[in-house]
Amino acid sequence: MQRWCFSLLVIIRMSQVIEGGSCPVDPHPVSSATVRLKNDKFCNYDTMMRPVTDASRTTTVKVFMWLKHLDFQETTNANELHIHAWMSWEWKDELLQWNPEDYEGVDELQLISSSIWVPDIALYSMVDMSSFTTFLLDARCIVNNGGMVRCVPPTVYQALCVADLTKWPFDSHQCALRLGSWGHTGEHINFTFLGEGVSIKDKYTFKNPSYGRFLYSTSEYEPNREWELLNLNATWRVERGTNHTFPTVVYDFYLKRHAGVPAAVVLVPALVLATLTLLSFWIEAGSSSRISLCSMNVFAHCLYLQYVGFQIPSNGDSCPKIVLFFRDSMLLAGMSLVITVIAQSLATLTSVPPGWLSSIFDWLLRYRAGQIMLLTGLTPKQALVSKREDVGEDAATLTEEAPPPTTKWIFLVILLDRIMFLVFLLVLLVLLTALIP
Repeated sequence: MQRWCFSLLVIIRMSQVIEGGSCPVDPHPVSSATVRLKNDKFCNYDTMMRPVTDASRTTTVKVFMWLKHLDFQETTNANELHIHAWMSWEWKDELLQWNPEDYEGVDELQLISSSIWVPDIALYSMVDMSSFTTFLLDARCIVNNGGMVRCVPPTVYQALCVADLTKWPFDSHQCALRLGSWGHTGEHINFTFLGEGVSIKDKYTFKNPSYGRFLYSTSEYEPNREWELLNLNATWRVERGTNHTFPTVVYDFYLKRHAGVPAAVVLVPALVLATLTLLSFWIEAGSSSRISLCSMNVFAHCLYLQYVGFQIPSNGDSCPKIVLFFRDSMLLAGMSLVITVIAQSLATLTSVPPGWLSSIFDWLLRYRAGQIMLLTGLTPKQALVSKREDVGEDAATLTEEAPPPTTKWIFLVILLDRIMFLVFLLVLLVLLTALIP
């Protein structure tokens, strides 16, 4: 008997639903006005269907951003921009309209986004495509009696951003968030920015003069200690296809690195090591301290180049200029070591230098500029004596004693050091101008 009664109730219930799509009668007629309102409005409500009474009508979604925090992560495989924000989404649901007088003055409802239709907002520039999700699935929303729905979910966007580290550590980057509907065209869902005119509720609001609208807010924004937010532009773009349009909302973030610490630990040592390379040419060629300094300079360049390589993320598109400067500076340090070994070998020679070499130094020593360049107190008269000794002339009439012929090997080493100093100084100045950002 009970089985027959249960079957009869099921048949009656199915007949009520089939006949005109009517909803079941509220078993609790004394329920609150809010419960009655939900029962009335969500009867036969389909969360998958766009809430319009005319299918040709476009649903306009208004957007507003409250930026709270951002972080730019430079990983090995990809550069990620993490945006922490409150996103306000507002649209009109034509199926959720009512007269408050019919429900004891209730003029709004607080709902979960999963119980109503929400636009399928997606981040086009997401990092991990396998973790695709829409950002209004678990949001809290408010619906007023006019059908206006507003959802303000706390959102974290992880967007892909291609970084250019050429000017590291003084690099700047432009990263974009591209938001739009995943399954609807512009004929079904369109986007615009929320707000008109001047906002007096939020004193920290930026205005885009191109659109005359307040597009985002930085109230209670927590600055990043590594990255400075230079600018934030919000634009509305439309990509046109053959028969459809695809509107998107784009937020462009302009970031600049705080270069205080990287510049102190990378740039200053680079200048110091380059200066040591130049100073090595002013140490006496026969001194053991010179070759020790050059060897330690090359070793320090190698170690610090490895350190800088660990500090900078891998970037296959471009190499940071500071790395190129360290590389070229290390090559110059290696060349200074080779020149030092050659100079020490020349300084120990005891043979008489060739005549053409003696002629060059005799010509240089006749002038005060040549003496200054060679850092010698040899007078022009002593130089003349040296020349006559080389050619076998009698120098007895001269009272001053000329230096021995082997001294000219020392002069050659000094001249080589001075020329290399000027060449290396010129090369380092060019490198500083071209490679130091």
